[in-house]
Amino acid sequence: MQLISLKDKLGTRQLPTAEILLNGCRAYLISEVGKGIKDSAAMLNVTRLYTAGTAVGYMRRMLALARDYADRRQVFG
Repeated sequence: MQLISLKDKLGTRQLPTAEILLNGCRAYLISEVGKGIKDSAAMLNVTRLYTAGTAVGYMRRMLALARDYADRRQVFG
């Protein structure tokens, strides 16, 4: 295994993104020959939808908490 380059990216720097070369590593065919990207893209789309849905759910929860706090808060008597 050889590290090709560490990408300089915006966003989360605690999780670096790199390109690696996997010479001599054991690999298994998980799809038909020539259809790997197509099959992987379907899995990535499901992951993206799950991540987006989770983000929306958390935003809705935080908005509900903020509204509840604002409704209960009393200022200047």
